[in-house]
Amino acid sequence: MTDTKKEELQEKLKHFFKFESFKSEDQYNATLAVISTEIHDVLISLPPAAGKSICYQLPTMLCDVKITIVIVANKYTAEEQRRFLATCNIDAFYFHSRSNEFNLTKFFEKFIQLFKFVYVTSNMLMNTWFQTFIKMLNAHDLISFIVVDEAHCISEYYEESVELYRKITKVRDDYPHIKFIALTSIGTENIMTDIKNYLHLKNSREISYSNWKLPNIYLQVKYKDILDNPINDVKKLIENFMNSSEEFSGIISCTKCHEAMMIAKQLTKLGIPAAAYCSKLEEIKRNQNEKKWIDGKIIILAITHKFGMKFIKPSLRCIIHWSPPLRLEQYYRQIGSYLRNNEKILCRMYFGIEDWINMQATVMRKTNQTSEEFKTMIQYCLSTECRHLTYSRYFGININPCGDACDFCEKESIVRTRQEKFKEFANQHDILPTLKQTPIIAVYNLNKTGGIVKDLEPIHRCNIYELLQSALNENYEKASCINKPDIEIQYLAQLARGLEYSIFSTSYKEMNYKYKMMRLIERIKKSTESKKISNYILNYKFQLL
Repeated sequence: MTDTKKEELQEKLKHFFKFESFKSEDQYNATLAVISTEIHDVLISLPPAAGKSICYQLPTMLCDVKITIVIVANKYTAEEQRRFLATCNIDAFYFHSRSNEFNLTKFFEKFIQLFKFVYVTSNMLMNTWFQTFIKMLNAHDLISFIVVDEAHCISEYYEESVELYRKITKVRDDYPHIKFIALTSIGTENIMTDIKNYLHLKNSREISYSNWKLPNIYLQVKYKDILDNPINDVKKLIENFMNSSEEFSGIISCTKCHEAMMIAKQLTKLGIPAAAYCSKLEEIKRNQNEKKWIDGKIIILAITHKFGMKFIKPSLRCIIHWSPPLRLEQYYRQIGSYLRNNEKILCRMYFGIEDWINMQATVMRKTNQTSEEFKTMIQYCLSTECRHLTYSRYFGININPCGDACDFCEKESIVRTRQEKFKEFANQHDILPTLKQTPIIAVYNLNKTGGIVKDLEPIHRCNIYELLQSALNENYEKASCINKPDIEIQYLAQLARGLEYSIFSTSYKEMNYKYKMMRLIERIKKSTESKKISNYILNYKFQLL
């Protein structure tokens, strides 16, 4: 394509969306591929905040009366896109659970006069009303493109794989003549292959980013166990930002709801206006807290990883992960999604022994693939190289060290010292039980365990542990499968200790502790009944460092 063509498209880009130019050559080339009549389907793999949506939104605006159907993973994405399009005076429709109350014929007549885009979540895609609506659009030749946003959700290699996304295959097969556009920000080889296979992409063009380094992001890791008070460390960081910036907002992302609520409460007590946003809060309360954060009435919003890509604000300067997500790709997408304002952002990860134990316990319930990919998150936290290089290599791309955009490159000696202290702490404190046949009472030192979990008697903890160990031993003895690992009995005792500790360290009442432990034991017994080796045993790793 000539420079004249690019200039023409940039004029249209400015006219419809107020952008002076394309963000990158990759964004421009992806837009050209969507426009091209010679290419049937397009698979676009660009980093978070690289402007993937423009790659189909601009071509749609050039298609006269036709509209584009966009399949999204959740309502937050749909709402965000609608807000953006509204700022450009472009109308978009979001199909939700109450939409099928409309009279279809009357709605259709109004729709084709008003809207250029229709957004639908995967769980509403196969709704009878919506399927009839698509058929009507197709019968009148009114569909420009069908877009699959966050197409990695269809892949078995993606941690949060959405089963409903696989039903998109039926839509693909029902409308083979319509150009499909798949968008992803996780361009690993396995995921890209899955996307192409499940969506039956044909004569497709792939656009992949050549450099996955996140611009304007400073990466940093701190180790909770060697800090005098991790919450005070967070407070100090926030105060530094508040003193140096007229407007400042931050986000703290946590694994669990109780962490988000605890951190918001603690920071508020310390004089930092904060609120939580998590699934344990009623939707009304969540929306109130979000509005307070948007309006600047609170500075910090403590969220769970589940909502990690929902929030954006011009004054956002700091993203803190109080605990790591399970996989490096999830972390990459979360921090990358906040780059839309092109402002510099500090991304700090807090990591501790308890985090590792909890992650390990979660991973052991999942697949071998998850277990392997979980290691890369631990490697990132303990990295002895440029942190940008670590995640880029995960995506199969080699880059040069950043020089000054991560703590390791800027202050290598300080980072190495912190890591040595953290490893020393892990070795000195028997938090991860070692390979030894010590009676469980001696390991737990029962006289000291009372009071950590409210109302839990130490002897009751010991008895439940023994039930867990017995369930693991029985599962290993009775399982008959080709992938059964060769494990000595004392290693199963270590596994039992690690699993029990992960529940013990995250329970606050006896009832909660016992409920979690019995559910864990039941899972193992179910595997035994079907003569399958438990995933807890199959995925067990015996060393942290």
